[in-house]
Amino acid sequence: MKFDQGSIVLVDLFFADNVFINGKQAVEILIEDEESKIANFIEILEKEVPERAKVEEIKVEDYEGYVMKIESYYRYLTAMQLFKIATYGGKMLEKQDKMIEKQDAMLEQQDKTIEVLESVKDDTAAIKTHTSGLNRT
Repeated sequence: MKFDQGSIVLVDLFFADNVFINGKQAVEILIEDEESKIANFIEILEKEVPERAKVEEIKVEDYEGYVMKIESYYRYLTAMQLFKIATYGGKMLEKQDKMIEKQDAMLEQQDKTIEVLESVKDDTAAIKTHTSGLNRT
């Protein structure tokens, strides 16, 4: 079996979130449905590990709390992703503003350097003009 979103859709009530357990990052998944669908989902998790994931154990426990409909979970997940985009997008804009400030400062320095070089060029040309008429022996 291949782990994909189509497999998850078979479950009616679903919630997953990244959590820390005993200092380790983990994924907590809540499922409520028929036993056969839950067993199928667990089988998929055991056989198909997501890319770059390290699975040390899969623990199955009873849960008595609320589990949302999968459609609600998709909306929740979309809202969380939009929140992350807004948060990190704002941080990226702050960094971009700092980089633009640094570039502006560098351009000012560059303009000053060009002015100095043009002055040296003018001075050199003037010296050349004054010394060209000198008699060389």
